[in-house]
Amino acid sequence: GGVAGLTAAGVEEVGKAVSEARAKFNALDSDGSGVLDGAELEALATWSWESFHPGQEITAGARAETLAKVLAECDTTKDGRVDWGEFEKYYRVIAERLVRWHSDQRAAEGARVAAAEAMKVKHEAEVAAVKAELAVAQAGATRASELSAELEAERAALRACQSELAMVKEAPGGGGGL
Repeated sequence: GGVAGLTAAGVEEVGKAVSEARAKFNALDSDGSGVLDGAELEALATWSWESFHPGQEITAGARAETLAKVLAECDTTKDGRVDWGEFEKYYRVIAERLVRWHSDQRAAEGARVAAAEAMKVKHEAEVAAVKAELAVAQAGATRASELSAELEAERAALRACQSELAMVKEAPGGGGGL
C-alpha cells in the first residue's frame, strides 16, 4: 500500500506497527510453516478482534465473524490459508488508516485549543477596551456605571473562556502535548 498523506513520523509509525504484526504473525505460526491455517487463523482472528476491543473477552460468534473477515480481506489466493505477504498487505492498509485517524484527531484537538486561545485573546482585548473607555468615562463622569457593568460582564466572559481553555488543554489527548 502507499503512504500518501503520511508524514515521515507516520510512515515510521506504520513501519513499527507492521514489524510488530510480523512478530505476532510469526508467534501465531505455531508449526513454523510461514502460513497461518486452522487454529492459527482462529488465534489471528482473536488477536485482531481483541486489538479493537481491549479488555473484552471474544465470543465464539465474534471469533467466527472476525475469522471470516480476515479470510475475506487477506486470503487473496482463496486457499483457506494466509501467508505473511497476504497479511502484510492487509495489515499495512489498516495501520495507515489508524495513523491517519490519530493524526486527524491530534489536528482537531489543536484546532479546538487554537479556537479557545483566540476567544481568550478576544475577551482580553474587549476587557482592555472597556477599561480604557471606563477610564475616559470616569474622568468625564459619563456612562461610568454602564461601562463598569460591561467591564464586569467581559471579565466574567474571560474567566469562563480561561476555564474552558484549561479544560480543553487538560483533557485526555488534549492540547497540553502539542
